[in-house]
Amino acid sequence: MAHDERLIGDAMAGDRQLFARQYAAELAWKIVEPILDDTSAPPQYKPGT
Repeated sequence: MAHDERLIGDAMAGDRQLFARQYAAELAWKIVEPILDDTSAPPQYKPGT
């Protein structure tokens, strides 16, 4: 069975093991979103360092 088939089957069966809870998803976005929104240029390093 392909991964997407298992995911859909688990969702239909009510198996929540493969799914994040809302608070976990919100916490992840709270950590990641500032990084994604940062438009500053990354630091430049000299070649070979």
